[in-house]
Amino acid sequence: KRKHVMALGMFDENIVRYGFEDYDLGIRLNQLGLSFELREDIMSVHQEHPSNLTSFDDIKYNILYMCEKYNNIDSIDVHLAFSGPFSHTVTNDIVKEVRQLRENPAFDDLLSYFLELLHLITERNVGIKRDKKDMLTAKHVPLKKLAEAAQLAREEYG
Repeated sequence: KRKHVMALGMFDENIVRYGFEDYDLGIRLNQLGLSFELREDIMSVHQEHPSNLTSFDDIKYNILYMCEKYNNIDSIDVHLAFSGPFSHTVTNDIVKEVRQLRENPAFDDLLSYFLELLHLITERNVGIKRDKKDMLTAKHVPLKKLAEAAQLAREEYG
């Protein structure tokens, strides 16, 4: 409803390049408590307007902006949308599983590294690296600890 959009302050004015302002609005509406999921059975109409796309770099920078803005495991759907060709069903299933794992603090490290791996995939896909982050390498990952957490998750959730 209009009142929800107005309560959020409308569109994020920091998204000045081409793309994703509507996606951002949807995320913020979800954070307000409204339902948001990827569906193919709903029709939407795009209002035609002159494009402000100057280059594909506009899209790339907005992707990175969105991933930084929603840089937490609870916004994993944002990262999944930008990091690979996941169907809406796979994305929704992963989000449900992440929410299950979030209930147990034993999985926090595992989920943190999962999010960082999605960042790396997104950076690879758009060809731009984040300035604020060091590169994640095997030297920096506690593989034994993560393997134990993954095994525990398999035992608890299948």
